[in-house]
Amino acid sequence: MKTLIKGGRILDPKNQIDEVADLFIADQKICGIGSTPGGFTADRILDAGDKIVCPGFVEIGCDLEGLSPDTFSVEQELRAATAGGFTVVSLLPISSANFEQLRSIGLEKKLSGEVKIKHLGSLTLEQKGEILSEMEALKATGCFGLATNGRSVINTSVLRNALAYASSLDLLILLDSHDAWLNDGGIMRSGPSSFMAGLAGVPNSSELIGLTRNLILVEEIGVRAHMRNLSVSESAELIAQYSGATVSSDVSISHLALCDENVDSCDPNFKVVPPLPTKTDQDVLLAQLSKGQIDILSSKHQPIAADYKSGTFESSKPGISGFDTFLPLMLRIADSGKITLPRLIEAATSAPAKAMGIDGGDLSINSKADICVFDPNLMWVADKENYKSLGQNNPLFGTTLKGKVTQTLLDGSIIYDYQKLTSLL
Repeated sequence: MKTLIKGGRILDPKNQIDEVADLFIADQKICGIGSTPGGFTADRILDAGDKIVCPGFVEIGCDLEGLSPDTFSVEQELRAATAGGFTVVSLLPISSANFEQLRSIGLEKKLSGEVKIKHLGSLTLEQKGEILSEMEALKATGCFGLATNGRSVINTSVLRNALAYASSLDLLILLDSHDAWLNDGGIMRSGPSSFMAGLAGVPNSSELIGLTRNLILVEEIGVRAHMRNLSVSESAELIAQYSGATVSSDVSISHLALCDENVDSCDPNFKVVPPLPTKTDQDVLLAQLSKGQIDILSSKHQPIAADYKSGTFESSKPGISGFDTFLPLMLRIADSGKITLPRLIEAATSAPAKAMGIDGGDLSINSKADICVFDPNLMWVADKENYKSLGQNNPLFGTTLKGKVTQTLLDGSIIYDYQKLTSLL
C-alpha cells in the first residue's frame, strides 16, 4: 500500500522541517517529502490540508495500575493512545501484575500492529523497595529499563545496589524523586492554595531532597537514568549541576497546563503525584522545557477506575488520564506564546525516543512511517462519547477543547482515522 499525505504542514523538529508539503509512504517507510519519488503512484490519499503532520508521539511512562491489568483494559488504553497520536507507549510496571504476567495475557501478539509497546520492569520485587528484581531476566524478556513507578525506595543501600546491578546490564532507570516522610499525608502543593483548601501540603523540598539523593547515586554508579515528573523549578537546575551523570528528565502536560490555583478541592480529578505546581514554578518549568533544560513532555497517562475517584479529595487515588487531552493541551500551551509548537513536538517525539534508546520520533527518509496528523482548529468536547480512555479521571472532562488527532499511522498503516476521512483510490 502506497500512501500520499497531501498538503499538510510537516513539522519534524529533529530534521528541522517546517513546511507545507506532500509526504509519501511506501513499504511501511517514508520515501519522500515534497517531490514525488520516481515511480510512485498512490493507492490511498490522506488530505492533510489545513492540518499538521508530525512524528507519532512517544510516551516514556504510561501507568495502568489504577485499572484492572487485564487484556481488555490494556487494549482500550492503547487505543486511547493511538487516538491521541501516540505510536510508541512505554508501560510502567504494575505491582499486581509482573512483566511475565503481562506477557502471558498475550499483549505482544494481540496488540501487534496497533501500537508499539515498550516494557519497563520493576526495580525491586513487587515495587516494595526491599529486594532487587531479577534484572537480567527482565532484560532478556524484553524490558529496556526499570522503574519505581511513583514509589520511593526508602532504603538508600537497596537503591544504590539496584542502580549498580542495572548499570552492569546497561538498563535505563526511571526514578521518581521525593522524600517519603515529607510526602507522608500530603495532598496538594504546599502554599496559600493548600491552606485555603484546607488540604495538607507537600513542600517543594520533598522533590529536591529526593532528587539530590538520586543524582548523587546515579553519578557515583554511572547508570543511565531518567528523572520523571519534575514539578519544582529548582529541579532542572539541580540536575544540571551533576554534569558527570547521564540523566534526562520530563515534565507532564498536566503540570504545565494546570497549577495549584486551579485545584478544586471538591474534585478528586485534580489530585496527582507529584502535586500540581505553584503558578511561579509552572512558568519556570515551561521556560526550562522551552530551553531544553527539561528534555521530555510526557502525557503522564494514569487512568483510574471510577471507584477510586468517587470519594473525597483526600481518600481518592491520585492520577490524571492524559492521552485524550494531550494534543489540545499542547496546542493551548503553544498558543500562550511561551514555547513554540515545534519544541513541544520535539519534546514529545524525538526526545523521549532518544532517552529510551529506540528508533522513532522523526520523519526521516527511509524511517518507519509512524505519523500523527492533527487538525489544530477542530473543536470537540471531552465527554463520555468522545473519550477513549476507560479512566475518565481528568479535570477537563466535559470541557470544549481545540485540536484533534485525525489520523495516526503506524508503519504506514492507518490505525486511527477520525470519522474515516481517508480516501482510497
